[in-house]
This record gives sequence, C-alpha cells and structure tokens, in this order.
Amino acid sequence: MTALLVATTLLSACGTVAVSECPPLFVYPPEFSNQLADELLTVKPDGAIVRAVTDYYVTRRMLEKCQ
Repeated sequence: MTALLVATTLLSACGTVAVSECPPLFVYPPEFSNQLADELLTVKPDGAIVRAVTDYYVTRRMLEKCQ
C-alpha cells in the first residue's frame, strides 16, 4: 500500500512539470556498451530487465529526435 502511494505521488508530480528543453543523453563508451550487450544475452527473454531496457531504448530514441 505504501509503495502504491509513493508511486502515485511520484507519477502525478511528473505530469505537472512542463519541460521546454530536452534532457541530455548519456554517452557510453564502446567497452561499456559491449559489456552491457554481453550481460543482456544472459537474462530471461520474458524478464523484467528486458522490458525495462526496451522501454529505455524507446525513450532514448524519442529523446534523440527531440534534440
């Protein structure tokens, strides 16, 4: 119940903020990207990590267009 209250509060706060600029994107070195790719190959295809990374990928592509 507490987690639901915290999540609702945080999400409702996000909806009220107007952003006039795009946030900066993280730039990862190739070595880190390679390590990340190797680690992602070891997770379950239907796991939560895959969904989170996919969401991150989509958001990153949208932010690149925003720049």
